[in-house]
Amino acid sequence: MGSRRGARRGAALPAAGAAGWLLSVLAAPPAAACAVCFGAAEPAAMQGLQAGILLLLGMVGLVFAGMGAFLIAARRRVRRLRGQATEAP
Repeated sequence: MGSRRGARRGAALPAAGAAGWLLSVLAAPPAAACAVCFGAAEPAAMQGLQAGILLLLGMVGLVFAGMGAFLIAARRRVRRLRGQATEAP
């Protein structure tokens, strides 16, 4: 008898979660874009945006360079170890 009650409560939780999500979506205020998105950008704001974009692109480039360096080092090490394995008696 206790397992039936648990099954009913368990089925009600997703419905309550969906109702809560729907209520929060419908009650949310409309999103407003920033001044830069509307085209009223100040020079300082544009310079800040450009600096941020360049910083993020630089970080992506550093990550790719690090991955490339690791792969090259691993390839060299494998070749060196294979050469040692073939020379051993």
